[in-house]
Amino acid sequence: MSLLAAVGRGHATLKLIAAVLPLLAVNGRLAARWQRTVWPLTWIEGTILFAYGLVLTSVGLLIQLGIVHPTADADHRALAWHAFLWDPWFLVWGFFVFAALLLSRRHRLF
Repeated sequence: MSLLAAVGRGHATLKLIAAVLPLLAVNGRLAARWQRTVWPLTWIEGTILFAYGLVLTSVGLLIQLGIVHPTADADHRALAWHAFLWDPWFLVWGFFVFAALLLSRRHRLF
């Protein structure tokens, strides 16, 4: 297997874990030992997703407003696509992870 294929497979596995982790955290059917592991990991995931989305969306919008200037060879269509569509999805994903955790308060934080 090439390095590129291994990185791609690792990336896909990480995204799958990120999709399933919040579901496990709010499910309430995990053993207490696993719940103590999954719950904080899900808070970390939500924080990373929210912060990533917030920073990249903010910078992308600053570029679109002309406050920050990209390099001369930047792909302006790709920058706009990221600012208005792709990066905000990470922000929304992180928000929904937080919302799910907060709405399922039957579990303790740690």
